[in-house]
Amino acid sequence: MPNTVQKAMRAFGLIWLSILMSANPAVGDIPSVFWGGLEPGQYAVGFETIEKFDYSRTFRDKYDYDGNLRERQTARPIQLCVWYPAKANPTDRPMVYGEYAFPAPEDPRFYDLLSGLQAREANYLVPLLGSLNLLADMMNLRVGATKKAERAEGSFPLIIYHPDVNRAYCENAALCEYLASHGYIVATSHTFGTADLPVMVNAANLETMVRDRELVYGSMYQYPHVDMSRPAVVGCGMGGLSALLMQMRNTDIEAVVVLDGTQAHKDGIDLAATFPSFNVIGADVPLLQIYISAHENLDLSLTDSLLYSLRYLAGMPGFVSNDFTQYTITSSIVPDSMVTPALGSLSNYRTICELTRDFLEVHLLLKKEGLSAGLMPAAERKFELTILENETAPPTEAQFMEMIQADRIDRAVEIYEAFKKSRPGYVFFQEATLNAAGYGLLQANQLEEARMIFKINTEAFPNSANVWDSYADACIASGDTETAIMCYQRVLEVLPADSLIDPAVQEILLNNATQGLQDLQK
Repeated sequence: MPNTVQKAMRAFGLIWLSILMSANPAVGDIPSVFWGGLEPGQYAVGFETIEKFDYSRTFRDKYDYDGNLRERQTARPIQLCVWYPAKANPTDRPMVYGEYAFPAPEDPRFYDLLSGLQAREANYLVPLLGSLNLLADMMNLRVGATKKAERAEGSFPLIIYHPDVNRAYCENAALCEYLASHGYIVATSHTFGTADLPVMVNAANLETMVRDRELVYGSMYQYPHVDMSRPAVVGCGMGGLSALLMQMRNTDIEAVVVLDGTQAHKDGIDLAATFPSFNVIGADVPLLQIYISAHENLDLSLTDSLLYSLRYLAGMPGFVSNDFTQYTITSSIVPDSMVTPALGSLSNYRTICELTRDFLEVHLLLKKEGLSAGLMPAAERKFELTILENETAPPTEAQFMEMIQADRIDRAVEIYEAFKKSRPGYVFFQEATLNAAGYGLLQANQLEEARMIFKINTEAFPNSANVWDSYADACIASGDTETAIMCYQRVLEVLPADSLIDPAVQEILLNNATQGLQDLQK
């Protein structure tokens, strides 16, 4: 570790004290130098933190190596960081960046965690800035939020922000403030590993990142003035991947924004495939993916596979990874820093923020029909925009069964036939589930409907002896001897190779088919 970073980590507490003692910036027309020229919305911005423990997961060992009980909380600590629309008050004292680097908790049990995360932020910023003095300068810079400002009246859509791996939650605080000023509540939490602060890029930590944001999401249901009817997720880097995966298993989420996401690279695609809930069928909401178009490892195959999502792909030529965070404007804020920004970094970051807001206005606030960028002539854009239309998604098994249970059998069959043509081989129900539904209809004396359901099951699972046996039962009940004979013949054909059936059940099916053929062919 460089000496400057070691000094920064030791001295960071002193920097924090100097912030509290000296920072008293006045409110001006420009919300914050970190905004890089972004136009604020109609609201001031409030900020607060909320501490929670996830008692379903442990973060610290209960005992030391010698078996001695530790006197500390073992549950996973989650500090929610929330930006919200607020009422403007000229007497409010805007926060400074140091209050983001160390968001002082109400619960003193969080100091240990936050001190480590504060040191990690210093570990990243000192080499970037070049000296401890410049770090102190940056910590004293005003941001665009006021701590615990009075809330604005109204109801505001929720956005869950997913930070990148091993980055502070405030890597995009300027974007979060900007969105809050335009009428959104933005919530996030710190990114740290499953059992320690560092986050190794692996499946376990990816699951941890998603679960942490899911806890934030669940906690926001009781938050003042929040509209939970149309939530969205926004993520940067590895956080972009975790945001997409969170949406795949949370159907309430209405939109996804990915900033320089790792799912646009082969390693990220391979990692996503290991995720327990990875399911391209579940990704059926609008997606904005902003990426570096000239990246040497660019791979958009995962995004291409999301056929049921309306996808906006914004390729940014000449961008670098830092352009997707507020760190890109560090050199403008702290002129003596060692940052060498890409050409037009300030406008690059502004483009990302404005495009994100534009997308959310379309798909959360429903203010307009399409992205302004999409309507703009290509020659006027600073980026390459591709819009991939979505296909109609198949129903989930639960949705399909709801149709059957509601006596909408014709509609269920219609949908099955449509997807059999468009996606041959894809089945959106389990054999046993549909079989049970068929017998339910049979017991209710809905003979024709039962036949239709059992027939679908034989088409979806043609090598299952059990579904042919069930179809035979429905045909006999409705008096269709010819089709019943064919079903029993199919039982005998597929039974020897049907390894999914228990041997005792195989014998029952064999005897049933043999006896059935004898009875029907008399």
